[in-house]
Amino acid sequence: MAQYLKNYDWLRMVSIHLIADDLSRAFCDVMHESVDMFVPSVETRNANASRRVKKYPSKIRALCARKRCVWKQMKRNSGSDDLRIR
Repeated sequence: MAQYLKNYDWLRMVSIHLIADDLSRAFCDVMHESVDMFVPSVETRNANASRRVKKYPSKIRALCARKRCVWKQMKRNSGSDDLRIR
């Protein structure tokens, strides 16, 4: 990688990209390209993907959704007695 970066035409890059943002972006592109070319990488899998997610029946899911809705309303309107009755 050092040889690749040493042989890169940096003067041409500086002469083409006159604005600092453009030069910075071009420099980062060269660095990312060199890392992609010379640094080995491995794909990892998500550890959480292997866990099984419990799926409840539709009636239970509906009740849980209703419970969340009422709980949010109760937290928002803590002084209201109407929600406490539900």
